[in-house]
Amino acid sequence: ASIETLLIQAYNAETDLTTVPNTYKQVQLSPEQPQWEKAIEKEQKSIERLNCWTITDLPAHKKPITGKIVYKNKYPGNGHIYKARVVAHGFKQEYGVDYWGTYAPVTNSSTVRLMFAIAVNNNLKVHQMDIETAFINADIEEETYLLPPKGLKNIPPGKVLKLNKSLYGLKQSPQNFNKDVDKHLRSINFTPLISDSCLYQRTTNEGEHTLIAVYVDDLLIAGKHDTDIIKIKQELRNRYSLKDFGSVDWYLGIRIKQNLENNSITLNQEKYCNDVLNKFKNYYSTKPIKTPMDPNINLTRIKNTQPDKLTNKEKLKIANYPYRQVVGSLIYMSIYTRPDITYAVSKVAQFNAAPTTASIDACNRILQYLKHTTKHGLTYHKTTTQRLNAYVDSDFANCQITGKSTTGYIIYYGTCPVYWNTHLCEFGVAAEAEYQAACSCAKNIMALRNILNELTISNKTILNEPILIYEDNESTIKIALQNCSKNRTRYILTKVHYIRELQQNGTILLKHISTNFQTADALTKALPGPLFNQHKQYLMGNKTNQYEINYPQT
Repeated sequence: ASIETLLIQAYNAETDLTTVPNTYKQVQLSPEQPQWEKAIEKEQKSIERLNCWTITDLPAHKKPITGKIVYKNKYPGNGHIYKARVVAHGFKQEYGVDYWGTYAPVTNSSTVRLMFAIAVNNNLKVHQMDIETAFINADIEEETYLLPPKGLKNIPPGKVLKLNKSLYGLKQSPQNFNKDVDKHLRSINFTPLISDSCLYQRTTNEGEHTLIAVYVDDLLIAGKHDTDIIKIKQELRNRYSLKDFGSVDWYLGIRIKQNLENNSITLNQEKYCNDVLNKFKNYYSTKPIKTPMDPNINLTRIKNTQPDKLTNKEKLKIANYPYRQVVGSLIYMSIYTRPDITYAVSKVAQFNAAPTTASIDACNRILQYLKHTTKHGLTYHKTTTQRLNAYVDSDFANCQITGKSTTGYIIYYGTCPVYWNTHLCEFGVAAEAEYQAACSCAKNIMALRNILNELTISNKTILNEPILIYEDNESTIKIALQNCSKNRTRYILTKVHYIRELQQNGTILLKHISTNFQTADALTKALPGPLFNQHKQYLMGNKTNQYEINYPQT
């Protein structure tokens, strides 16, 4: 499964404290039985309306698969919604008999953020729609039979359900549905991008631009005029049953507020963060702190790596702590809206296989930091410089576990942060570590640049100008310009010299910047409070003058 699929599964984990039944028997005993029964009835009607199955006898040569009804309390931003979903046990399918392909793409998180950045800089309105009972809109090619799950009504005993559509749970359902959506969007003159096949665009003869981002059954529609958005919605309703949420408010667990008056968009995960904090409330202190990680912490205490030296209390602490659940929840936040915790989360994630008391304390500190920053998130403002620019840094050999260097970089569209990353790289000299960091940053810049090149709404004149990458190591810039001894750099892998090629053809331009203004510094190491808070303002896009004022071109 892709990282995006794993992250959305992490979000759908039990973060809501509302009691949700697991079986139909629990529904019958629930004080909320009428609501759940109504949800089951709605699901069955939707399925039968789309001719999802045919009630029949099981052929002698066929083996049916089982299924169940899955219940969920969904929170779209304006109250709880009771949902029931008939799901097949796809794990009982056999490859080559019941299914063939399974892959289905979803739009990347950085593409979604780039779409919001484009919207705020081009005065586009963003609306959200959800395709109801999405998978069962797509046909199924394989002959598949399902035993009726408990809770369905009006199905004679001894009968089975011959599937005509791609029911939830089947391994091929996501792929079939994605093909169906793609086919319909193409039929109404939307074109998918080569750089991200789940981002579609359409340009009218009058020069009006509209975009659609597809994440399974969630659609984001961006357009300048209400009439264009209404027309698209009607074209989609001709094929699907849709929920229209109007202006986007809640998307993949992210709260989105679009202010059309001052041309700004904010993204935060306040509810998700509060759910996580409530789930693990017995593990962390509620005392306010200014940073997610202590700069003086040592995560590799020798005592922790030698179990025979642990006390019984420490062994119990490690055994009872839900380490992977905590880290998984933090990763989801750090990737979508919280670059300020990215470095701290990357460090504790290294201990997933073997947590230590020190790494557990580090996890609790992140939760403690989040307790008083739940409302913090990304802020996008319209700017005069609608171009890509980036800040890259590397902290040499700072990993106490592997001895490798930590690379960090953040990429902006104007002053809107759209992509950031922290990872380890291995090089023997500080300048070469920074050089590899710049190369890694350049690759992701080119991925975003490819998307902008394909979008007809983009300003191609600005895109043809060099993309500035701010670097605080002058030796790294000299290596990229080949102004240094080859004997000292000839061992560097050829693929790392990709940035040199981009520098020579004028695609990117490495510019020196003072370490005091290096935003990416917060992605490579734990910083003291004042310096962390200074960089955090730019990491989150809260200050809009970083390009013009705080980061001079030297």
